Amino acid sequence: MENTIKINTDSLTPEFIEDIQKLFPHQKVEITIQPADVTEYGLSKPSLTQLLEDRIADYEAKKMKKIKYVVYKEEKYFVSQCLNVDVSSFGNTIQEAIDNLNEAISLYFEGSGPELEIPIINETLLGETFINV
Repeated sequence: MENTIKINTDSLTPEFIEDIQKLFPHQKVEITIQPADVTEYGLSKPSLTQLLEDRIADYEAKKMKKIKYVVYKEEKYFVSQCLNVDVSSFGNTIQEAIDNLNEAISLYFEGSGPELEIPIINETLLGETFINV
């Protein structure tokens, strides 16, 4: 059985095309790319259109993981610390520290599959106290 997927878009990565082909592992999938302003998904069998949209939504949800982090100033740098996993980074500005943390976390999880589990942190409280040293 052959399905045709028509994707109207101005930019696609090879990874995205490969990921769509993986959604239908037991079927031959032909992908046609057409320029357009909005990405649309259409299959030769309309009954499969919703299935494809649902699978793409599930795939995207598995790819995007929510993390929590804190940023603090340490001497002349801003330090960003992920609370979900033990990864941190720094930068000259707050935004640079956050951007560097995102990159560090991506590298940390590089090669992990969609089954990757990141500890969920529901509530965050930042505190300060005194200790005897």
